[in-house]
Amino acid sequence: MKRVHAFGDDCLTDLDGVGIAAAIAAGEFSALEATKAALARIDVVEP
Repeated sequence: MKRVHAFGDDCLTDLDGVGIAAAIAAGEFSALEATKAALARIDVVEP
């Protein structure tokens, strides 16, 4: 099985779901930015 990852230079860095929620609550980035970054990562793994 080939392993792939989609970590990149985006607002999500290496945060898990709890970390992302905390960063959004703290105003570090918006929910829209997090969603766009997550969708971009999906495109890397499954174009």
